[in-house]
Amino acid sequence: MTLLDSIKPFWPLLFTIGLPRALGYYNALKTAYRTRPPPTPLPPGIDRSLNILFCSILFFLIQSYPRSPERDVWNIFSATSTRFGAPADVLFTRLAMLRPNTMLTATDEALRNVLLTKEARYIYLTVGPSALLSCPFCHFSRPSTYTLYALPTTILLPHLIHLTILGLATSGALTSHITSRFRTKLLIPALVLLAMDLYIILAATFMPAAVLAIGTQPPQSVYVWLRALRPLSFCAVDAGIAFYIWATCTNRFIFFPFLSNPNSSASLESLQVQTQDLVRNSGISLQNTQAKLRALNIARNTVVRDGGLKAREEEYWTEVREVEGDDEEVYQDEEVQAAIARVYGQGGIDVPRARKEAGAFVDGVTRGLEASAPGSE
Repeated sequence: MTLLDSIKPFWPLLFTIGLPRALGYYNALKTAYRTRPPPTPLPPGIDRSLNILFCSILFFLIQSYPRSPERDVWNIFSATSTRFGAPADVLFTRLAMLRPNTMLTATDEALRNVLLTKEARYIYLTVGPSALLSCPFCHFSRPSTYTLYALPTTILLPHLIHLTILGLATSGALTSHITSRFRTKLLIPALVLLAMDLYIILAATFMPAAVLAIGTQPPQSVYVWLRALRPLSFCAVDAGIAFYIWATCTNRFIFFPFLSNPNSSASLESLQVQTQDLVRNSGISLQNTQAKLRALNIARNTVVRDGGLKAREEEYWTEVREVEGDDEEVYQDEEVQAAIARVYGQGGIDVPRARKEAGAFVDGVTRGLEASAPGSE
């Protein structure tokens, strides 16, 4: 039976449901591409989020680098090309040939005394040698106890570090309030990775023969594969999240144009946060200005009420007037009138009117200041 014959019963379903939906998605994508908003510069604070994700990618990429054979992240069955049921003497004799000076390490000697039964070898391939050798309450008859022992440090800790990094990258206080609205969406792939990791470990614990590919060939180690693939999956997720944030914040993400729509709920929420920040900053500026005005009123009242300070003030302004002369004479100067005329675009200036308008303006600005100052009554 060919492939066409096998799918022939599903043709009516494909042509009646699948094809119209595919055409609808294609038309929607084409419309979104044509009507997409123009790209905008990267908003402030988004660069810090992208830098955090870039550092995360570098960190997990280094963690995925292959270890040396002396480290515990190593499958001795695959390294020695030994089948699962081979005697322990044969396995570790071949392993000694790979070690420097054909000498087994302390960990190898400990494993040699443990890897005598298939249950112990299942546990070794599932959770690694560290949990197999150091668990104080585990027993071979209950493999799940080894999984529970390795769960916090081997499985959960890398995912908690990854979730913490994503939390920092989407923190409104650390980066921008724009990235905080992505937090719920961006935590979903991280939680999916955690669920997949737990599923693989539990499947290898309760169905080891099916998961570990036990047969004539050397068995596969779930522990080794996950130690290598887990950081790489974190790198892939962080790279996708960084692209999603960059493309969405710059209106380049055409598949979800509603995220850039100013009428969307997310945009309205962002606008509301910006308005709240502006109102809070304006209130702080007004409080600072009010404090300065109160200090000025207090200083002014102190000068007015103190006889010595009042006399020194009058003496100062008398000296200033004697040095600078009458302000009316200054206004009558031809050069001053020419400069003022250039500013106002007129040929002359009415000095009394200008003085009257200036006095009215000063009275209007300073009205109520003396009354609001402490001790002015």
